[in-house]
Amino acid sequence: MNRPGHMSTLYLPACIIFLVVMAFMPVVETGNVMTSESSISRVIEIGLLLAASGIIVIAIIVNQCYVAIKSAGWFVVLAYAVWAMLTFLWSTNPVLSFGKGGELILCYFIAVALVVYMKGLDILDSNSFLRVIALGVFAAVVALIFANFAIEGGSPFRFTEASEWSGRPGRFYLGYSHPLETGELMLIAIIITTVLRAPIALKLILGGVFFYILLLTHGRNLIGMCPLVVAVVMYFSGGITTRVALWFCTVACVLVFVVFLLSGDIIENLPRDFWTLNNRVPLWIKSSEFISDSPFFGVGYFSSRYFLLEHFAFAGHAHNSYVEAALTTGIIGLGLMLIILFYALIIAIKSKDAFLMGMLVSGVIGGLFNPVLIIPNPTTFLLILALVAASERLAEDQADLVVLLADRRKSGQRNTTNQSTPGQYQNG
Repeated sequence: MNRPGHMSTLYLPACIIFLVVMAFMPVVETGNVMTSESSISRVIEIGLLLAASGIIVIAIIVNQCYVAIKSAGWFVVLAYAVWAMLTFLWSTNPVLSFGKGGELILCYFIAVALVVYMKGLDILDSNSFLRVIALGVFAAVVALIFANFAIEGGSPFRFTEASEWSGRPGRFYLGYSHPLETGELMLIAIIITTVLRAPIALKLILGGVFFYILLLTHGRNLIGMCPLVVAVVMYFSGGITTRVALWFCTVACVLVFVVFLLSGDIIENLPRDFWTLNNRVPLWIKSSEFISDSPFFGVGYFSSRYFLLEHFAFAGHAHNSYVEAALTTGIIGLGLMLIILFYALIIAIKSKDAFLMGMLVSGVIGGLFNPVLIIPNPTTFLLILALVAASERLAEDQADLVVLLADRRKSGQRNTTNQSTPGQYQNG
């Protein structure tokens, strides 16, 4: 077996991450989102997830990585995934709800299996784990750029049509994903670049490329929160102090504002869609009416589109993770999701895991504008993976500490016995 952390041991788990990310970033035309009919993109999506599951299971068996998971992180996530799948019982589209709930369970299974595999090979330490994440995600970005070349016939640039209503220019996207999905992937890549141990020059080049692509997607909420996420990651990784983090956020936010100002984006859109958050506020108000009709159980996982599109042509979902969770899985589902986030926050603070904290902050803030949390997508998968890995490392450290204290206690008892023995003989 290779020594722990050797690059050759990192390729297989990186390949698994690559497959999962590519499953949710389509490179062929997507089918009708309103139906449960099969399409090439849906077959590829589930096929890649099943392939990732099969490969990691075979790898565990071949390498005999039969290790137990000590932390409770796996159960917290599984509870929501199972509940989401069960909503098919009362969903408007039971096949879609069951299928998407099953995909979420698959994401959870792959994440746990990856942790078991990496723990068995002794490569679950933070440095090796981050290198695995970086290899998988960066490879997916490169593959998607090459996919753009193939789709566009020699150009990597794919843009949507300019929006007549908001005045926004065409937005860049990879493959056949939504521009916001492309932006979310770029934000993940920026988080990885920030926390990864690599030469500063390389990190600046990679971070600059990813941020440039993020700017092209015109995801204003993603661009706006990027400096905050980077500052949090740098602070948690020990790279900067609190004061420097605050200054970094301030300066970066000013620069982002200047970029928007020079592009004319703020001037053109401020009167029209700023106060409604690009028409999200009326959407959330209408969503709350549907929530009140089925407050505890929701309308069914991934079924919000059947209620919202009648009133908002752009609303295939509630454009808010928390509203979407309440609408589709009810107060029960929303509560389970908040428990996951709270548990992740505790683990991130205790373990001081910068990547987990970065994914959590980006998910929590990004979730205010789009349903990026606890649905089958790269953000949720990597958040689950980081959470299970960090909680497992923390559980291992605590177990080692218990063993160490027990050994010291036994050693102290032996020393006490040895010191008292000569006196007993003398008294005799």
